[in-house]
Amino acid sequence: NGVARCNLGNEFLQRGNLDEAVKQFREAIRLESAVSFPYNGLGTAYARQAKLDDAIAMFLKATTLDPGLEAAHCNLGKAYLIKGKTAEAIAELKTALRLKPDKTEAQAMLADALIQTGKASEALPYCEAVVNAEPRNAHAHFVLGSAHLSAKRLAQAVVNFKIGRASCRERG
Repeated sequence: NGVARCNLGNEFLQRGNLDEAVKQFREAIRLESAVSFPYNGLGTAYARQAKLDDAIAMFLKATTLDPGLEAAHCNLGKAYLIKGKTAEAIAELKTALRLKPDKTEAQAMLADALIQTGKASEALPYCEAVVNAEPRNAHAHFVLGSAHLSAKRLAQAVVNFKIGRASCRERG
């Protein structure tokens, strides 16, 4: 059945076998075309294969079938961000966060996108939320440092860059 194929696709995704994941998700869609999860999974596999246009098409289908699937909105936002479609990325990431306000991945990507568009002050709360949720997340500290730097808060930027660097060293 479609659910079993979707589960197999997720297993292959986790193992990095993207070609087999694609096959399983396609079969899941053939069996149950009105379910959003296999489209999101197929989009994820395509994104990992750097087939971003195909990934975006699958994420859009997933969000059309289930507008409440925050993972698909987050994935779509990430794909848009990679493609340089920052405005679209911001919209999708904000939708993901309306659906799941504590999703740190979406918060971090949204902060990155906002900083890219010169909206550092709007990015700060998202950066701070990620740092509060994941105090050892080096990337979050670097993004928060960038937001402070863009907002001309040099002292806070330096502190966060140093914490980020220290977190990287801890990881080895």
